[in-house]
Amino acid sequence: MSRRNGNDYKLVIGKETTYGTASVASLLHYPDSIEMNDTTAVIDVSTKTGTLIPGHCAKIKGVTTGTVTIKGQFTLDKIMLLELFNKASSATYKPLNANQASDSWTIYRLWDESTDDVADIATGCVLETFKLTADGGNILMYEATLRTSGKINREARITGGLTYTSKTACTVFPHYDSVYTRGASAVKYNSMSITYSRTFVDDAKAFQNSLVKGFDLITDSSAVLEIEWNYDTATDSVVYDNILGTVILDKFDFDSSSSDLEISTYGKYTSYDAPDPDNGIFTGKLTKDLLYDGTNDWLKFIVA
Repeated sequence: MSRRNGNDYKLVIGKETTYGTASVASLLHYPDSIEMNDTTAVIDVSTKTGTLIPGHCAKIKGVTTGTVTIKGQFTLDKIMLLELFNKASSATYKPLNANQASDSWTIYRLWDESTDDVADIATGCVLETFKLTADGGNILMYEATLRTSGKINREARITGGLTYTSKTACTVFPHYDSVYTRGASAVKYNSMSITYSRTFVDDAKAFQNSLVKGFDLITDSSAVLEIEWNYDTATDSVVYDNILGTVILDKFDFDSSSSDLEISTYGKYTSYDAPDPDNGIFTGKLTKDLLYDGTNDWLKFIVA
């Protein structure tokens, strides 16, 4: 029996030049966790067996799609992950703004390294959701979910092995070394999360008459910001008096030992909450839908 250890693998990722064709060049290794899962569609076949017991032909196999989730600490060496959105310039990243295909990636869960490597391989990986979180006493964390072009190739042998560059430095973005700006004023905050999501053309149109997806076309996108802070009688009205009002800027500046990351969001506050804290202090919580006002980018990352 051969077992696998949860701490004994590597996450390796590379951008594809052709959708669904495995990338073997310019690969990067990140010391983060990865999960790979397949989902196979079930085709129900109508059968009349003369009994109440379903026959063995009542269900057959359809197309198989995969989901890959990667997550870990968002460090300076992982700025490349912002290219999952779309690289706008050398230091500015923002989501695609048109109905178009996104860049695709090959993701390896590398198990064994020798003359021939062994890995689980997911091809045609396109970003579906991307989440950043920061809270007191912690650092900026990320979680990205990607959809694949088809079935995950498990325990595949790679002749000659992979060549990659390791990105394992710990240049982190601490929560305590960040500044939150609401409108034009700096505000203390407890935690924040930004979730960016995409929707895609139906699988039936992407697979057509094949077991392998031919493309992944983005049809819509959305993003939500959530923030919690200690309730302030003097400033909370800026939020609760402006539910679904004017478009407002919320910006976060994170500092690392060698670089800065600015995250700016524009949109409308959609909800405000100040739950009873029992024996603690009241906190304010807001939810904001990120929206484009015709001038300002609804979501933008700048590395300086």
